[in-house]
Parts: sequence; C-alpha cells; structure tokens
Amino acid sequence: MASITTHHTVIFMALMLVACPDSEGSTQTSATETSTSSTSETDPDGPLPSPEDTDTSTSAESTATASSTSGSTTEVTMTGSDGLCGDGVIDIGEECDNGDENNEEGPCTPYCTLACGDGELQGDEECDLGPMNNNKGTCTKACADARCGDGYIQPGEACDDGDVQNSLDPGQCHPITCTKNIPTCGNNKVDDGEECDKSAPGPESNSCTGSCTFISRVVFVSPEVYSSDFGDLDLGGLETADQLCRALSEEANLDHAEKFIALLSTPEHPIAERIGDFGGEYADTNATRVALGSQGLFSGALEAAITKDQFGQNAMAMNTFAWTGSTASGVSSPDSCSSWVSTSWKVFGSIGELGSIDGSWLSDEKLSCSYDAHIYCIQNGESE
Repeated sequence: MASITTHHTVIFMALMLVACPDSEGSTQTSATETSTSSTSETDPDGPLPSPEDTDTSTSAESTATASSTSGSTTEVTMTGSDGLCGDGVIDIGEECDNGDENNEEGPCTPYCTLACGDGELQGDEECDLGPMNNNKGTCTKACADARCGDGYIQPGEACDDGDVQNSLDPGQCHPITCTKNIPTCGNNKVDDGEECDKSAPGPESNSCTGSCTFISRVVFVSPEVYSSDFGDLDLGGLETADQLCRALSEEANLDHAEKFIALLSTPEHPIAERIGDFGGEYADTNATRVALGSQGLFSGALEAAITKDQFGQNAMAMNTFAWTGSTASGVSSPDSCSSWVSTSWKVFGSIGELGSIDGSWLSDEKLSCSYDAHIYCIQNGESE
C-alpha cells in the first residue's frame, strides 16, 4: 500500500508543477522531466534510456523549441554543416570554394575570396589579364599596372629596386625612369656620358636633372594656319596666340600644357625676354633635340629643324611659313602686324621658314598681314 501511495503522490506533484506558472507567466516544465521523474520513482531498477533517446549531439539536424510570454513557440533549425573554407562548398559569406585547389594565386584564395588572375576586374584591381598576368609584363600577378618602382624589371626598364631603394644617387636606379644613374653624376663636374651635372658650377646646372641629363622643354608647330590676329579681335595680340598654343598642347596631353606660349615677339615683348634664360634642351614632340638652351635657340643655328606638330606629325602640309615678329637673335623686328591685331594687306609681319636650321627658321622675310601662317609654340616652364 505504501508503494501505491508514493506513486500517486509523485503523479500529483508532477501535475502541480505543470499547472503552476513562474513569476512571468510562462510554464516551466517539460514532458521529458515528468516522465523521467515518474519512472525513476515507480521503478528505480527499471531500464536506462538508450543513447538514441538522450544524445542529440550527433544528429545532423536538431530542433530547439522556446516558449515566449504569449505561450507561442519559435523553431530554429541548425544545419550542422561546419561551413569551412576549403570544403569545396560555397557557403554563406564565401565568394568561391575550390576545395584543395584554393591557393594564393587564385582564382580562389585560401580565404574563399575571388583572387587576382580570374581575368575580371574586381575591387581594387588595376588590371587583370587572367593567366597572362606577369610581373615582367604590363599587368603584374597582383593585378597592378606595371610601373617604375614596383620592384619588377619590365619592358623599357634597365633596373627596378622598388620605391624604397630606387634613388637619384650616383650608380643607383632612377626612381622615375628606372635606368641606372651614371656613377659619377653629382661629383661637381661633367663627365663622359653626362649632359650636365647638377652640382657643377654654371647656369646649366639649374636645368640639370638628378641623373645628369638636361631638363627638356618642348617646341612644336601648329598644324593649322592662322590670320595675323589669330581670329580673336576681342582678346587679340600675344594673349590670343598664347591661348591657342595652350589649347593645342592640352589636345595632345603634353606635360605642363599651361606653360606653353606662342614663339612671337611684339615691340614691347621680344620672344627672348618672354622665355627667359634657360640652360636645358629644347626638343620637338618626337624628342629630337633642336637646341641647347635659349642661347642655342637664338644662336642662328638649330641642331634640328622644327617641323612637327603637337602630335609629332609633319606640320608643313599647309605652307612653310610661321608668324614670328622676331629677328634671328630673338629680339623684336619692326614688323609684327601691329602687335598681332591687324590683318590689313598694307601691314606686314616677320615670318620664319619651317624646315630651316639656320637663322631663317625664325626670321626669313616679311609677309602681308592679310595672309595666313603657322605659329611656333614653345614650353615656357620646366618639364621634369
């Protein structure tokens, strides 16, 4: 009789626990707890639960049920998948996963992100030629455009020790050109193989680069011909011609396009004064040197004729004359089409002959201002 009484007492207590809410109104018992308690009390020697009934850790999918204050339940499903990069499955948060084939050079990295080398521009990549990426080519294996200073020797470079090591010091790799600096550059004198030496005495040193080559300024011929007032009566004169030269330079993306002026003189402003004293080289747009310094430009003898336009093409197709208003020495001539505002046939302007290398390139004869002619454009600032 005592055993029966105990059994009923346990059942009664279990029912009381089910019916009794906690302080926040939610029921805090479970069928599993009740049945386990009942079994253990009625038959202490009964069979133990099997592992299949109690161990849920090995299940590929388990369900947890949570009770809310309203009594409703929410079901949360766990897939059981580790979601590891390298398992060959593209999981949430992964861009790719090629399993054991993931590697630093891609196309899928060990972090399951798409890599440089897949042939498509992504993120911060400057280029991506896929399998053609090459540290010695135009696009490196890091998907960056080839450049001097990246540490790789690419076409046109003689050396490249990287941004940190490249230097202007003698014998080192130049940080801009990636060519070897002359070992004696910077020893205060011009040695064999040097055009100049920045430390040497004399005005030329002011126009000498750190690699002992001259700073170069560009001179070219306009591809078109212009009236002697250059088509703008409101602006007129030298200012209009200078604006034309800057526009032509910008069209060809020349360095320091804003520094170009027309190689023209007026009585008040001779061209030799307009460009000042310069000790570097003047070269055409094909990098052919035409004169060394302003003294060479106005010496009456050029090293090469000035015939190329801003694109490096022959500019002599229209005619072979250029307005100058100058003498061969760069001073003003008496004839400048009334300071480049007149187009009268009764007024004249001095002209130069394209293709000449003697003084006639700048001062050949005079032409009626009713005609059209080219203009020379010259860079009036350093190009480094």
